[in-house]
Amino acid sequence: MRGKLIYEDIGAGGWSLKATDGNTYALDGDIPKHLANKTVQVDGKVQRGGGFGFMMSGDPVLVVQSIRAV
Repeated sequence: MRGKLIYEDIGAGGWSLKATDGNTYALDGDIPKHLANKTVQVDGKVQRGGGFGFMMSGDPVLVVQSIRAV
């Protein structure tokens, strides 16, 4: 999945991906800080349902397996 990597200062803070598919995904995994505000390719698994994620955003969670700048 491709999109812009954003650090959200909500609650304890966390990372999200503003994806090219028009959705926003809360990210779960190790995210390199130097990729902030860059376009990235994220490989992982989307977890839908179950209500609010750790950032209380209501967005689906993308469990990150790999991430790189594009």
